[in-house]
Amino acid sequence: MSPDPVAGTLLARTGDLADANVRLQRAGVTRRLHSRIRVLARTEAGHVDVEDVWTGELTRLPVSILVDCGHRLAEDSLYRQIGDPRLLRAGDCIAPRTLLEAVLEGRRVAFQLLGMRAPVGAHG
Repeated sequence: MSPDPVAGTLLARTGDLADANVRLQRAGVTRRLHSRIRVLARTEAGHVDVEDVWTGELTRLPVSILVDCGHRLAEDSLYRQIGDPRLLRAGDCIAPRTLLEAVLEGRRVAFQLLGMRAPVGAHG
């Protein structure tokens, strides 16, 4: 299930978006696009309420396995728990990142903590 028009949109970065969707189709995986989960139906086990992102229409679907491909969210619970706005943040604490982005951002923060300017370059 994804609110996007294609399942796994972040696979475009790897060049595997189209091939991955072909593999899913061939494996018989049902992809529910332009949709988001609204409520796991508590009154009926094995069902989920799904909203069409364009029309807002709600549909109850039977499910045995559910893979949510919705947008990733920041993980900032530790930052919020500490509650000090002076803390420097990097990576998924701010917003979802790739591994490379998180490492580069962490490196920049480390230089900042040391009072140094991070070198500028291809990976600066």
